[in-house]
Amino acid sequence: MYKFVQLFCLFWLFLLTVHALAAGLQDTTTTTTTGIVVARSHAVTVGFLPVQRFHHLQARDQAAGSSCSSEGQWNCMTNSWQRCAAGRWSTTMQCAKGTTCAPAGLTNEFRIQHDGSVNGNGGPPTTSVAASLGTRTWVSKVGTGFLVLGWWFLRIKFAIHSKESSLGLPSVDVVFYCFRKARSGMHLRIVFVVVASAQLAAALWPVPKHLSTGQTILEIGTALKITYNGGSLAWNGQAVDSQNLNDTNIVQGGIARAYNAIIESGFVPYMLNPPGSDFEPSRAQIQGQIKVLVISNVRKNNSESYSLHVDGSNAVINAESTIAVLRALETFTQLFNQHSSGSYWYTTLAPVAIEDSPTFPHRGLIFDVSRERYSVDDVKHTIDALAMAKLNKLHLSVTNTQSWQVEIPSFPELTEKGTFYSGQYYSVDDLHDLYTYAVSRGVEIVMGIDMPGHSNIQHIYPDLGVAYMAHPWNTYCSEPPCGSYRLNNTGVDRFLEKLFEDLLPRIAPYASHFHTGGDEYNANNCALDPDIRSGEMSVVQPLMQKFVQNVHKIIRKRGLTPVVWEETINVWNVTLPKDTLVQSWRGGATPSLAKAGYKVIDSSSSYYYLNCGRGAFVDYQDGSSLQNAYPFTDWCAPAKNWRVVYMHTPTDGVDARHAQNVVGGEVAIFSETVDAASLDVILWPRAAAAGEIWWSGRKDENGTDRSVWHARPRLSEMRHRMLARGVKGATVTHTWCEQHALEECTSGYSG
Repeated sequence: MYKFVQLFCLFWLFLLTVHALAAGLQDTTTTTTTGIVVARSHAVTVGFLPVQRFHHLQARDQAAGSSCSSEGQWNCMTNSWQRCAAGRWSTTMQCAKGTTCAPAGLTNEFRIQHDGSVNGNGGPPTTSVAASLGTRTWVSKVGTGFLVLGWWFLRIKFAIHSKESSLGLPSVDVVFYCFRKARSGMHLRIVFVVVASAQLAAALWPVPKHLSTGQTILEIGTALKITYNGGSLAWNGQAVDSQNLNDTNIVQGGIARAYNAIIESGFVPYMLNPPGSDFEPSRAQIQGQIKVLVISNVRKNNSESYSLHVDGSNAVINAESTIAVLRALETFTQLFNQHSSGSYWYTTLAPVAIEDSPTFPHRGLIFDVSRERYSVDDVKHTIDALAMAKLNKLHLSVTNTQSWQVEIPSFPELTEKGTFYSGQYYSVDDLHDLYTYAVSRGVEIVMGIDMPGHSNIQHIYPDLGVAYMAHPWNTYCSEPPCGSYRLNNTGVDRFLEKLFEDLLPRIAPYASHFHTGGDEYNANNCALDPDIRSGEMSVVQPLMQKFVQNVHKIIRKRGLTPVVWEETINVWNVTLPKDTLVQSWRGGATPSLAKAGYKVIDSSSSYYYLNCGRGAFVDYQDGSSLQNAYPFTDWCAPAKNWRVVYMHTPTDGVDARHAQNVVGGEVAIFSETVDAASLDVILWPRAAAAGEIWWSGRKDENGTDRSVWHARPRLSEMRHRMLARGVKGATVTHTWCEQHALEECTSGYSG
């Protein structure tokens, strides 16, 4: 693509030179320039090629109100711009030498710079070129042509090897050369050149559905005035009590986090710019200050849709719910950088216009807190990171055969005997704290208690379980230690009913779903049950149907919708209501489950298991078992590079008629080889890569798959912004590649 763009631009520049030569041979009278006009706007796409929306050059103004079909015109004679709006010409706007024209109604996509500097795009000031274009003879015209050719070649070289638009489409400069011929009067002589620009557009993650930005530099400070549905809120980073969950407090908390992200954390993007480059605007270049943020919430159910506009001294958020306000505020934080002096904060992207909403309603993380101990603060930290990436579900798996991590006052033995160490569990108060903390950040905790398998219940209450620590373990379970609930046991039924009557009323006000597990149950467990003594599927299946129905009846009684793993349907053939959420993980089951009418969460281990590729966690005795296990990979290797995550979408392979049954996806962290010390590096920013596809969709507005290549610089920036806020995610490439052009670290690029 680089060579194509370069050759295309050079072709036009060659024509420019030939045109100058031809003009000189035909007419040797005095010719001088009236200046150079740089018209800058964002690109649109035709197929795979970004091209400029066409703008005309004219020698006369058009009558205001008369019909038009182009977007606008530049008058070389009057140095004025005239916009074509709604099929009618507007009045003209003068553009004096050395100034920038930004007519009202036009600033979102176009501005004109007459004889002004374009140093920010890598070339010399246009004034120097304009002076060089003052010519007297055809010989100097030829020289002028080659001068322009050489300059633009260097400019192209710089631009192509520079940071691109974060949307995958570079911005575009259109340069008009207006000449005056003494004998013939003033008119257009040389037309235009198109070149990819180095100007960086908005590096937002996830990318909004509809985005328009400009190049005006605006400051934001500590004295921002904020109104929320007409009332005043503080822009001062104050803490908000998450226990009082009215919508005003939730929004105030979001504002406090936005303040901290912009002002306190203060992201300085030096690592995303070439060493020694002048990437920051000086105070003299700031063109205005954002003084007011107006937030409106129409409280429309749980919609996450919002709009965000930043222009002049105002920023405006219109949101359809309180959660949508939080999503808008996260986007708002990504518009701003801190100057390296620490004395001011700015955006270079005004005016900004965003219309945004998620593609999938369910965007989450499976967080296994039962195989390793994670503190309340660890979980809160992860909730904060989820909110930064606009993820909205935290599937918190609190029990397994390794430990029982949640306090149930009716059964104190669960945490007395079932934890790794005395006192290491989530108390009643801890749970309330976590649920309210999550809700205040637009995240729902979906608690998971695995059953009938993956349970240490026999270790705690011997009469309720079987197969705990049975050997050989691979006969009874997928990993040690084994253990499960007994099926067809009235004692188990009474225990679960009492357990849920204790637990669910405390979490139901803050959640809409509860996960009952159902994965990897081995029928051989029933062969160890003295009341069953059979592992035959024909015997076990009806017992499984009864067990799941009983549990789900209790959960639905409390107003919660059950979630199960795919084996409940695909292996055990349990019949469930079609509103049950079914989580697919083994790969390939999502299309059939969606076709069957179930609501499906895609967690394919081939794409979304982020703990994979870290090697085996089980031990091997010296000898043949050790040799046979070499090189000790885990079952789901290799590791899932962020590109693997990004290139998958939950509806892959799903017929269009059934795609609406796929509600979204969850990435997974299972903690066999992960703990609190390594969590961030393994989870982030790969979870954010999935989050963009779930929020923005795999395809852009033009129906084209989002470019993985162009996503990398934006993901790098997202990772650095999260780092500034305390989330220590892994790097996606090294700093040199982040600071230089995308092509320089691109496989197969030949220069």
